[in-house]
Amino acid sequence: MKDKIVVKINDEEIKERELEYIIENTKPNKKINPKVQKKEFIEGVIATELLVQYAKKNKIHEDEEFKIAMKYLEKETLAKIVIQEELDRIVSSGETKVSEDEIDEYLKKDPSLVSQFKSVVNEKLKDINETEKETYCEEKLRAYVRNLLEKMKLGLKQGEFIKKLRSEANIEYK
Repeated sequence: MKDKIVVKINDEEIKERELEYIIENTKPNKKINPKVQKKEFIEGVIATELLVQYAKKNKIHEDEEFKIAMKYLEKETLAKIVIQEELDRIVSSGETKVSEDEIDEYLKKDPSLVSQFKSVVNEKLKDINETEKETYCEEKLRAYVRNLLEKMKLGLKQGEFIKKLRSEANIEYK
């Protein structure tokens, strides 16, 4: 499938795929109609491209500070991609799955969490009978703890991955 050109600014073509990437990686304003939002993004892309063309024309991209910034940006981007790929691999492998026993153990260690949850549920669900409140509270609390523990496991796995990379690297402090 051919990548459709959305806009051409001087000699630079902005294609549909590039625009989609920009939209996906920008926090959109959910209150704006998607068609209006796309137009706004296109206008933003045009403004950015005009500034880039101006900068290149004036050789700003040859400045040493720019080169240092680009080197750092490239490293940061590569690191983010590697981390995301590793986290995706970890999640899909099931390494962060949390068992019911782990949830029970966590709740035993932090009983105040149960009372805090019950307090919030009682406040929000005044019109529901006590049995339904208890069931709702238990389900929401367990889902919250499961999510929390999965994130903790994921963070540990990420730390282990970085530790492994460090152990394989030759690092010299100077």
